[in-house]
Amino acid sequence: INASLTPLSEHYATNETLLSLFSTLYEKDQFSVAYAAGVKFVEVALLQIPQNGYFKSKKYRKQRTKSAVDALRVTKLLGGMV
Repeated sequence: INASLTPLSEHYATNETLLSLFSTLYEKDQFSVAYAAGVKFVEVALLQIPQNGYFKSKKYRKQRTKSAVDALRVTKLLGGMV
């Protein structure tokens, strides 16, 4: 997938789904699958989304901030799972 050609709103929607999946699996102690979902979430949040041409647009400020905060939280949880 070419991240720069995918609409930014689609990236954020995908990541919200991944975050929800990660949270649900983590709460249910299904750590191996939660880990995979969490890593993918962080990858999209920190590597794919910033490649989009509209990443710094004011229109996406709230999503950008939320995504960064969520990525930090998930990264900390992932570190505790290793």
